[in-house]
Amino acid sequence: MKEIYIKTYNSDDTVNVIKDIEYTSFSKAVNSGLQELKFNVARKIDEFNDSNEFDLNKKVELVVFDKDTTNDGVTIYSGYITEQNPIIDGSKEFVSIVCLGYYSKLSADILKSGSQTTLYTKATDGLTITSGDISTATVSDVIRAIIAYYQSNNLDSEIKLLTIQNGGSESVEETTNLMQVIFAGKTYQEAIEDCKNYAPPNWYWYIGADNVFRLKEQDGSATHIFTLGRDVASIIVAKNIQSIYNVILVWGYDIDAGGTIAYKEYKDDLSIAQYGRRVYQTTLYNVKDEDTMDNLGNSILQENKDPTIKITLEIIDGNENDKGYDIDSIDPGETCKIANLKEGDLFNDNMFIKAVNWSGDKATVSIDYKVQNLEKYLTILQRGIENQNLHGVPESYT
Repeated sequence: MKEIYIKTYNSDDTVNVIKDIEYTSFSKAVNSGLQELKFNVARKIDEFNDSNEFDLNKKVELVVFDKDTTNDGVTIYSGYITEQNPIIDGSKEFVSIVCLGYYSKLSADILKSGSQTTLYTKATDGLTITSGDISTATVSDVIRAIIAYYQSNNLDSEIKLLTIQNGGSESVEETTNLMQVIFAGKTYQEAIEDCKNYAPPNWYWYIGADNVFRLKEQDGSATHIFTLGRDVASIIVAKNIQSIYNVILVWGYDIDAGGTIAYKEYKDDLSIAQYGRRVYQTTLYNVKDEDTMDNLGNSILQENKDPTIKITLEIIDGNENDKGYDIDSIDPGETCKIANLKEGDLFNDNMFIKAVNWSGDKATVSIDYKVQNLEKYLTILQRGIENQNLHGVPESYT
């Protein structure tokens, strides 16, 4: 039998275990983390938090016990309480609790050093507060520096990095892609997204239930093999060419120097031959050199030159069931294949899991096999326009 508990953590490190929960579901996705979790507990509305189990901002974990776990269970969600909603509905009296994953806190604060909110990329160090030291840095080094600043400015941070020095493997993997930019008034999440967009195609970041920040390249072989007729209850596939862009024209403009970096074309001849010229043109304000511009232009092209193929799977939970899969083990950023299906244009042997919705007895898995990603690039380009509006803002506040 599958059992689901909630744990909440007090400031003195004692733990409250809540078993009488009415559970809904939660989602998790790449380039973010654990999304909103809601659960109800039967409590009187005027005394539901007398023992402070459900204080706002309190750390929460969702723990599962079933045949696939050890006696300690497995933690599949970690976050914090954002809402308390006491409710009387006829004869029912309960409180609805809403939580968010810790990745969401990265958008609640500004990247800064002391009172300085303008930082510059720098080789090896990742970031510097000295404008004269600006230089190209690897995407990985910049992200490590961003997380380090977040941890130093948020002493209650649950987000951590794994390194070889502290006994693990590097949770921020190395990419040789370089970037040279100015971060002015950016939230930590915006700065991380900027870095992600300068990384090579098929890289992603994610913060899971262990609260470890990971920057990774897509795995080269399938993490999960789902079997049609045993694990997979349903499959929905959507494919279209409406969102293909196989010619990218980018004008890079340095708003500080007041001049053009370059005006360049990035194209894919094979895609053009199959689908005709499909052009996207844009202006990029927030770069300082042509190499950084090339990284973005090539990434936009590589991730938008093919038809969109989106696949949604419903995976059955295998707990106390002759059929099904260990759904607790499926995370975004991992890859999968479907056994008993012919590989080809719609399916291959290493498909990327973009998001998972977990609901106890099933998981809905969203796969981006060939996905159009222009929306994320429009976001970074919009931030460039915002940077233009912030041009001239003081480096530090008082």
